[in-house]
Amino acid sequence: MDVFFTTIRRSVPLEQAGMFHRLDWKTKSIRAQRPVYPRAPSVEILNARGGGRGGRGILRMDDRLYVASYHSLEVYDLAGNYLRAISHPLMVGIHELFSARPGHIWFTATTIDAALELELSTNAIVRERWPRELPGIQTALGVKPLSIDKSADNRTCHVDNKIIRDPSHLHLNAVACWRGEMYATFGFRGVIANLDRGKVVVSDPSQQPLHNLLVQPDGTAIVAGSYSGAIRCYDLHSGSLKGVIELRQFRRVRSLLRRYWPAYHLKQLLLQRLLGHGAPPRPLFVRGLDLVDGLLFVGISPAAILCIDLHTEELLDVYQYSSDIRVAVHGLRVVAEKTP
Repeated sequence: MDVFFTTIRRSVPLEQAGMFHRLDWKTKSIRAQRPVYPRAPSVEILNARGGGRGGRGILRMDDRLYVASYHSLEVYDLAGNYLRAISHPLMVGIHELFSARPGHIWFTATTIDAALELELSTNAIVRERWPRELPGIQTALGVKPLSIDKSADNRTCHVDNKIIRDPSHLHLNAVACWRGEMYATFGFRGVIANLDRGKVVVSDPSQQPLHNLLVQPDGTAIVAGSYSGAIRCYDLHSGSLKGVIELRQFRRVRSLLRRYWPAYHLKQLLLQRLLGHGAPPRPLFVRGLDLVDGLLFVGISPAAILCIDLHTEELLDVYQYSSDIRVAVHGLRVVAEKTP
């Protein structure tokens, strides 16, 4: 079994700020890796914490892997060999990827709060969802439409991140289909919404920011609480919480993180006192989910991957990629069958 994952690293030059990795899960050995960063067009990222840095979501389609950077999809084979890159003027701050039909990829343009479906054969956008333009979302969340030129090349227009500080920003970062309808996570609101009906389905502001979205056939939505250190399961029928997996409950996770907490809290206090704002790299920053044969794979920081039995909620295995708290997992995709 191979686990493909991407990482983001803070406070280093852009070219060193993210990687794509192929991991042999059985031997815990890295079989392939390559830097991931926005290449063409090039961008200047001033935000040392994130912004356009690093690798993002990963999608498998047949014998190809599509790996998101800030404004492009890098294409790899299942051996981890780089093949080519795809970009589009509306690829801005890509986070997670999803496919609802062959030859098409939904990408979340998180910076501009959009979910867009790309047709790979033509490089054209064939379906669009702009939730801030939907009356139901506007009423429920008190947001206004985003004012941008959708026909322009937006890839280099928003790297200063001013756009995400707008009070109406949703941080749409993941999508999934259930019963033929599109659902999305609005990370900054702690919300799962139905984008076809323009309706908020789950609202849990205490869990913001939410990230990732896996929807099971029975309507169970699995999401990661980036700051809460937990995996949460919601019922899309009722919007109610079905269950929580607190990652701190696992002794191996507590042991892995123990030495990072004192420095984190001290740095957080100093930043608040000296600058009045700011946040140091956070231990147990949760991002990256995949579910294969009942096994839930979860990415955390400092960059590590947890394997949890979803039925028993038992932690089965851990792989730690880095002990540097500045390095976090972002994208995660598991290929269970043997690959080259």
